[in-house]
Amino acid sequence: MNYTVTISDANACTITHTVTINEPTQLIASASEITNAGCIGGTNGVAQAFVTGGIAPYSYSWNTGSITDTETGLGLGTYTCSVMDNNSCTTNAIVSINENNHTDLFGNLNFGSNTILSGYALAFKQQPSTSGIDTVAVIAINGGASANYLFTGLAPDNYFVKILLDTTSHPTAVPTYYGDAFQWDSSLVVNHGCLQTDTADINVIELLPASPTATGTISGFIIEGPGYQALRLFNNGTTPNNPFVPGGPLKGIDVKLGRNPGGGIQARTTSDTTGYFSFDSIPDGNYTIYVDIPNLPMDSTRKVDLTAGSNTSVQNNYYADSVMIYIDTNQVVGIYSSNKVYTNKFSIYPNPSAGILNLQFSLLEKEPNASIEINDALGHVVYKQQTTQLIVGDNTLILKADKIGLKAGVYFVNLITR
Repeated sequence: MNYTVTISDANACTITHTVTINEPTQLIASASEITNAGCIGGTNGVAQAFVTGGIAPYSYSWNTGSITDTETGLGLGTYTCSVMDNNSCTTNAIVSINENNHTDLFGNLNFGSNTILSGYALAFKQQPSTSGIDTVAVIAINGGASANYLFTGLAPDNYFVKILLDTTSHPTAVPTYYGDAFQWDSSLVVNHGCLQTDTADINVIELLPASPTATGTISGFIIEGPGYQALRLFNNGTTPNNPFVPGGPLKGIDVKLGRNPGGGIQARTTSDTTGYFSFDSIPDGNYTIYVDIPNLPMDSTRKVDLTAGSNTSVQNNYYADSVMIYIDTNQVVGIYSSNKVYTNKFSIYPNPSAGILNLQFSLLEKEPNASIEINDALGHVVYKQQTTQLIVGDNTLILKADKIGLKAGVYFVNLITR
């Protein structure tokens, strides 16, 4: 802006001078998102402030406490940067930091020449067993000529993906992981991010051909070991699910029978409510029993050899604790059928029991100091009763589970005589 000044002296002499006073252009600040926060919950955001006008140098003050023109480590949200120039003029800039939404995980499914009709896809987070071992997501398979699965809005992480085809429609299908593996520790890991839909195709494994004349049987129990119950989480991944106590049965566990040599799967099943599993109509041969609990490694395996003279194998028991699945050759679990003839015949019914146990046995001689002892699957004595009214011949004792403190589980009942 121009200003004019006139100066007069005592003699009325005057002089006029014009001066121009300039001012800086208006101080304007803006801020932009340079990098977003990343996946939902991420803090990788970067914002930068830009200044025009005013008089340099400028000072910066973010509402996060930073005093540089660029702020890092930002999550989803709105941020303000206050800018001051050398004349102490101030202005503000506001910027929003965004984040990426969860993306999908998709996979095509193939089962040889078979058309896949129905089943489920399960996603397990890859993590140490101490962080939890249950499923993150379960969805129904899209069956048909182009069968597939689709997890929508799956959080970014590393996953095992397992396919369980319906056993009624697909009796020869083996539960199969991404990487076409029947065990989680041999499968491929899906590294799922949040920038695109990831793809993980799976070829479902088929059982080895069955033998219509085979009569072999292999059975056992899956038992909960110490520390296991705290690992079982509900599907939200945060709430412990403690249905049992150490020594109790683990139901719904995937068990497979591998043929040796060759490595194919001869049969597969799941443990029932008592933790019991059984493979029937198995041809003679050598087998390995595999127990599959994602993120829980197998420390040891059961090897079974079926021959024409010995084609029944029982008590192939596994235990699952907080760090591994293992076998214990010293433990005997549950009640099972046997061809062995005992001196004192002994039976329990019904088995499994809904609450009342009928213990029936026959004594060949007087047993004044006989007792009944019940152990849990870990060998701990949970009940003991002295029996003084036994007779030579048939005896029946009736026990009520709630009265003697038995919870849901698998137990070993002993008749102890001299």
